[in-house]
Amino acid sequence: MEVMLLVNFSNQTCFHQSFKRMI
Repeated sequence: MEVMLLVNFSNQTCFHQSFKRMI
């Protein structure tokens, strides 16, 4: 469960950074 949350958080952060770069 913790690992899943950590992966989700990391993926979300990466996605957020990519989104900001696009804009």
